[in-house]
Amino acid sequence: MKHLFTILFLLLSFFSVSGQDDMKVALQEFTVQDSLTIHEVDSLNALTIQIFKNASFSAKDSIYKQVDRAIALSESIDYEYGQAKALYYLGRYYITLELEPAKATHNFLKSLELFTKLDDSNFISRCYMQLGLTNYIIEFYEEAIRNLLLSLEIDDHSTTKYLLALSYTKIKDFSNAKAYFKKAIAHYEKEGDQAKINQCYLYMGQLFLEMNEADSSFV
Repeated sequence: MKHLFTILFLLLSFFSVSGQDDMKVALQEFTVQDSLTIHEVDSLNALTIQIFKNASFSAKDSIYKQVDRAIALSESIDYEYGQAKALYYLGRYYITLELEPAKATHNFLKSLELFTKLDDSNFISRCYMQLGLTNYIIEFYEEAIRNLLLSLEIDDHSTTKYLLALSYTKIKDFSNAKAYFKKAIAHYEKEGDQAKINQCYLYMGQLFLEMNEADSSFV
């Protein structure tokens, strides 16, 4: 369980960076009232991003209510982009705060369907990454690898490489685990994220002990 929470909190900084270019509204005609609703949906989604970014999880009920409202409002005017994002955050709510993987998966898949329709490669990649994380948590490691590789094919994220390294370690595919830890470290070095680099070396050390290559951890 300690290992699980370490992973969840290590990933929060990445998962919270997602909403800076939110005005990809599908081409449709909206009334003035609809435009006000869109603004409210975007504001609710932006507030949710900020809560995840700050790891302010003391008011879980408030988080759920605002995401649920964003979904209801976006559905009422067929605002698919806002709905897709809210579903994505609801999935994160369930996996991060409630540890309910079935509900998380359901919402990530609904979000993925909408983002695929909207051709938003960034969020398509993120959905696959979140599905991979959920698979990892419930110990479906082969499925985790499949989803994470799909994520990496679409967009290049350091966190995806890190999760792939952990997943390959679990199925004792040490060659791929070693390769993806090194890729993750190289990516984190470019991002200047020393905490995540240290985390990778910690797990690499454990990996090399299993491979009987204890002296190779920092090579």
